[in-house]
Amino acid sequence: MKLKIAAVGFTLSLSLFSCASSQTNLQSTTTSPQDTEIQAIQSKSEKAFKELEEEFQPSKKPLLSNNTTSANQEKKTERETEQAIENAPKFTSGKIIFKECAYGKDQKDARTTAIKRLSQDIISNVNALEIAQKSLNRGKISREYFSQTKIGTRTILKGIRFQDIGRTPEGYKVCAVLTEKGLKETISYLKTTLNRNLIDLPKTELEKIKEQAFILLSLAESTNDRETVNFASQKLKEIDKFLNFGRLYVNSIPSEATIIIGNKKYASGKTILLKPEREYFITIKANGYKTIRKKIYLGRGEKRTLSVELPKIVKGDIPIAIETNVNFINNIIEKSLIDSGFKVSKDADNKLTVKVKDFTSNVNEYTKHQLEVTATLYAKGKPIVRKIGKMKPFFTTEATENSVLKTKIEKLTKAVVNSLLNNIDPKQLGGGEE
Repeated sequence: MKLKIAAVGFTLSLSLFSCASSQTNLQSTTTSPQDTEIQAIQSKSEKAFKELEEEFQPSKKPLLSNNTTSANQEKKTERETEQAIENAPKFTSGKIIFKECAYGKDQKDARTTAIKRLSQDIISNVNALEIAQKSLNRGKISREYFSQTKIGTRTILKGIRFQDIGRTPEGYKVCAVLTEKGLKETISYLKTTLNRNLIDLPKTELEKIKEQAFILLSLAESTNDRETVNFASQKLKEIDKFLNFGRLYVNSIPSEATIIIGNKKYASGKTILLKPEREYFITIKANGYKTIRKKIYLGRGEKRTLSVELPKIVKGDIPIAIETNVNFINNIIEKSLIDSGFKVSKDADNKLTVKVKDFTSNVNEYTKHQLEVTATLYAKGKPIVRKIGKMKPFFTTEATENSVLKTKIEKLTKAVVNSLLNNIDPKQLGGGEE
């Protein structure tokens, strides 16, 4: 039997109560085979809905896809590299550390080939490869990894100089030169790039930083600069850790809550680095609020955000009655009230109403759900505060609808009710004193 949700609406005067909306995007805290199956259903059904909706949409200018955006960004980077090669100064003097010559149809062509060869020489440093491999946990670095040398070319351009030989029978000849001064400029640039907070960088940015760390290692190893070799090796370990460890971000209300994982304490709003592929029990606590405990699983390289609003503890043993349009959420509401210090009573003058709406549509064997929960608190028949929570649309089949829908409603209800209770002035309910 399908779960039926009644749609109930309110029209209340804004002068009588404060109305606040909260968009709640709740994530499951554990991963199971059932979750995997549901995620597969979600993916397939989202595609089915998208295809159907596009059939009825008026024609409009297509937006750039991620692939198109990436391609455009890559072309922009290539143009910038070409311009940097063209504008690079000529070699005049200085102690040469690296040098590679090449022929081309013209100066631009010869310069491009010469700097690619020089770049390839640097990043093919065998000793640097061995040092890098020892610095990494799961990630791998090989010469093939840098075969295109785009990052290497752009980075080495910071200190490159060109020696134009000119037209020869074999073609236009140019030598790419990295002098002692140019090498110092390049190393200084790389150190500055790497010497920053990396923990909040996205995976794609970390991969680029990883490449630059290896280039720095290669340059330093080629010149036997042990201090820089150690610096680059440490950065490779750090980046590898960020790429492979799980990253947890806890956003709490109140913001001064303390996050406890194991025997360690963390501040809310900070990224927490955790060993991957294991479960963690997380405690969130703050003075004047009920402590909440959650269990999560973090996969390798997984980034999770946990948003929690702690229930405020109210003094005074204030009685509140409950009214809902979905029976199975009564226990959740009652527990939230009791946890916040209220007393649940059928005959109370104060009343908390919770209405659940489920806006659905169907495509083939899939059902799209858009949940909305509205919680309103009345004091002696007058509304004093309301909270509305909406959940990101999700999809079910006939076989999964009841179990999935029930779980989603319970989670959204708990979040909305806790948010509402945190915005109550006990004096409006005839309490607040012990």
